[in-house]
Amino acid sequence: MYRVKSYNPKPRVQFDPSNHEHRLDYASYLKYNNWREGCPFLLEDPYEDIPTMINAKITENALRSLMSIV
Repeated sequence: MYRVKSYNPKPRVQFDPSNHEHRLDYASYLKYNNWREGCPFLLEDPYEDIPTMINAKITENALRSLMSIV
């Protein structure tokens, strides 16, 4: 018998570093080195892989927040 999820995968979305659920999905990936139900995020230009893209977006978001304080 096949799993229902394999027939109805979640659509991929753009990673939003301000979205708590997106950050939790990425933290889970880092902890277990595996996407539980497949990677939920789209790869965007100019990045070559999703973990690098997410790291860059999280860093940029954190720095933008800090720069607004300065």
